[in-house]
Amino acid sequence: MVLHFRSEGQIVEPSGGLTVPLTIVEASVLRWTWHVIDGTQLDFTLQHRAEASETPRTLWSVSKACSQSNQQEIDINEHGLLDFVWEMSTWQSLLMMASNSPIKLQYDIVLMTKREIRLREEREERMAEKQAREASASQRANRIRQLCDLERQCTLQVASMHDECNAYNAALASLREQYKAVEVAIAERVAEAEAASNLAQDYASERECLEDDAQLELLAENGGELVMGGAALDALNAPRARVIKAVKEVDLCCNRLTALPEALVPMGHALKRLSVSRNMLQTLPASWGAAQIKKLFCNGNEMVMLPRLPGGVVVADFSCNRIEGEVHLSSPQTLQALRVNDNRISSLCLELPNLTFLNASFNCLASLPIGLGSNISKLQLAHNQLQLLTSELLNCSRVIEMDLSENKLSELPSALDALGALRRLDMHGNKLVSIPSSLYTLSSLLELNVSSNLIIELPTPPPSTICTLVDLFAARNLLSAIPTFVLDALPRLHRLDVTANRLQELDLAPLQQLRALMAASNQMNELPAHLNSCSQLQTLFLNGNPMSSASLYHELPHLVELEPTSILPSGILQERLRPTRRSENGEIDGRTFEAGVAQACGRRKSMEDWVALQTCSVEVDVPACLLCIFDGHGGDEAAEMLANEMPAAIPRSAATIVAGAMPSTEITSEQGLPTIIEERASFQRVEARVQAALRLAFQTVGSSFCQQPDRFGYVGSTATVAVLHATRDRTSEGDAVHADLFLTVANVGDSAALLLMDVTSPKASCRWLTTLHRPSEREEEERIWASGGSVSEDGELNGMLGVSRAFGDVALPPPHCYEPAITTARLAGDNSFVLIVASDGLWDVLTDSEAMTIIAATEGDAVAVAAALRDEALVRGSSDNISVGVILV
Repeated sequence: MVLHFRSEGQIVEPSGGLTVPLTIVEASVLRWTWHVIDGTQLDFTLQHRAEASETPRTLWSVSKACSQSNQQEIDINEHGLLDFVWEMSTWQSLLMMASNSPIKLQYDIVLMTKREIRLREEREERMAEKQAREASASQRANRIRQLCDLERQCTLQVASMHDECNAYNAALASLREQYKAVEVAIAERVAEAEAASNLAQDYASERECLEDDAQLELLAENGGELVMGGAALDALNAPRARVIKAVKEVDLCCNRLTALPEALVPMGHALKRLSVSRNMLQTLPASWGAAQIKKLFCNGNEMVMLPRLPGGVVVADFSCNRIEGEVHLSSPQTLQALRVNDNRISSLCLELPNLTFLNASFNCLASLPIGLGSNISKLQLAHNQLQLLTSELLNCSRVIEMDLSENKLSELPSALDALGALRRLDMHGNKLVSIPSSLYTLSSLLELNVSSNLIIELPTPPPSTICTLVDLFAARNLLSAIPTFVLDALPRLHRLDVTANRLQELDLAPLQQLRALMAASNQMNELPAHLNSCSQLQTLFLNGNPMSSASLYHELPHLVELEPTSILPSGILQERLRPTRRSENGEIDGRTFEAGVAQACGRRKSMEDWVALQTCSVEVDVPACLLCIFDGHGGDEAAEMLANEMPAAIPRSAATIVAGAMPSTEITSEQGLPTIIEERASFQRVEARVQAALRLAFQTVGSSFCQQPDRFGYVGSTATVAVLHATRDRTSEGDAVHADLFLTVANVGDSAALLLMDVTSPKASCRWLTTLHRPSEREEEERIWASGGSVSEDGELNGMLGVSRAFGDVALPPPHCYEPAITTARLAGDNSFVLIVASDGLWDVLTDSEAMTIIAATEGDAVAVAAALRDEALVRGSSDNISVGVILV
């Protein structure tokens, strides 16, 4: 049952309003719509009564103003009467009577039983199913018609293919007949080719003789030097003897040679120099024993035994091989210089009376080499297992330099005065508890290094002894005092290093010529006595001492390095004083960091390193900390220019990258640490921009060097730039959210950056973030040779420079460049991180694991950690400038 009541303009009386009654006989659904056409406002009520006499119950009520409509639906599950009632309020009734303006109402009421609704839905479902069946039948009929058409097409194609096969069979029979004819023609041509080959061999023989003559003329023009280094040779054929006899020098380094032909050096041929360094040779040809070679370089190969040396050799280098066990060398008698360092030799016996130079460092020697003669002038046996020095050492009466560092020696022979020519003695890193007083009597001794031992006191010098010692290194021992009578015997001392001892006081009155005093990490409460009388003092390190109110009384006129600066006289500004420390603290995205730098001139005459440390922004809302180490060579001009220009060039380049097109940049990713890069789109975008900014900054600053060839022709600097920054993730609304910190490092040269994680944890780990750009590195060496350059036996670019990439040095050929290596690491989670950026003055004497041990044992801020690393490099005898930067996160 469906009831429908509709009115387009029913008038509402002011007295009783308007009522529309309905009768409900079964469960129904009621829908109504009404709208006030004329008037102001009506109150609507929907009422229900089970019986006519019953008091109505309100089911719905609402008040609607003019031009407002109401649409509603409600379920009615009870029988009875429904009244739709529209009424006016009292003031509206009065207003209507006063204005004589009726209120018109438009309404539309539909009452439908639920049974009728269900029947209507069922009819609609049946109609939809019928339509679906009809559509499916139509699709099947169309598909049958398509299959019939396809069958007819296939029948036609099969007939056509049958006709084509018949034609192909006829053509194949014709081709077989033609093939037989071709076979006959080929046989005739082969016979003709054999005859022509015989003629060509005769011609080639004649031409080879002519080429030999031309090559002889070319070798004569080049001074008889045959260079095939970096040619990626896997094998080498024996050259014609007629050509090789004209060669004076042969360079085959940096190839992949596993063997050499015996005819390369004919018997009796006087070859001045042969270099087969950095190959994969396991031995030399046996017949070379009769060859006459003056200088032989076989370092960096895979030899497990020392081969028989050619007769007449003066210089031989077999370092960085795999030679192990006992080595006995008795020929040639002409040998003067021998390098066998960086092998696994356990015993060395020499019968070489003319030997003047021996380097057997970094081996497994438990005792001195047997047969050291009196002609030895330079002896290097560092990093072995020596426990005792026999009297045979005293036979080296002409030795000038002796390096016995990093062994297990507990004492020195008392009769060292027999080594009257000794100028430099390095004994650091042993287990010495004392040193003999005979060292004071060595008339030529200029440098003595006994650091990192167990020495309790310095020996008493013989009466009236004036020692010639200029440099004394006694750091990291157990010295509690240095008596004045000991220093009285050292009036010529220029450098004194007593770092990390137990000194409580020090009197410098006898040391009027002292230029450098390193006395850090002792127990001195006051400045050394008579310090101000050392008028030539340039370096003074007293950090790590419990000085509370110490102060210099007078300014030292030549002082350039000072720690701590708190001992400066108040009110005195020393503009020439170069800061050896600096620090920077801050916060990036809620994580705090500390950064600090420590430097030392070291044993160099001048300081060529420069550093830069500052906070900046590499992008809008992306704060960063910038740490740069620049290691100059040929002077400090290039390093100073980098320190002034690079920190400003990086933010400018970042702004350029953000404003312009994004260059394509690969992000370096290395395995091994939990800090490897994650593959996230937001991370790649931000990190690519930072990497591109560093690359652009390097190119911009590098081009400014190239524009000044007169100033930077042979002056240059390495560069290692570390940027600690955040990367911002964005929500879908564009709001920035917290992100992890990242380290992006770019470098050219051999200054290196090391990242350490959780150094005090058992799971501590470390990772290098830089690439070593030295000519002796395999990839760099191959690049240099491929670019037309060369690498010497000492690992120098064109025999001139120890780094293959650097700023400046614009007079060098193209293999030298300033293209940086760039690496990014993610500092994730709550782990603690330490970044060390340092020049080679630190890394030449310190390994990554040793650096981790030092940091774990050092308390204090980033400056204290950097100073501890620097002081350790000084203790270990670093011969270079030392610059160390540290960031703690």
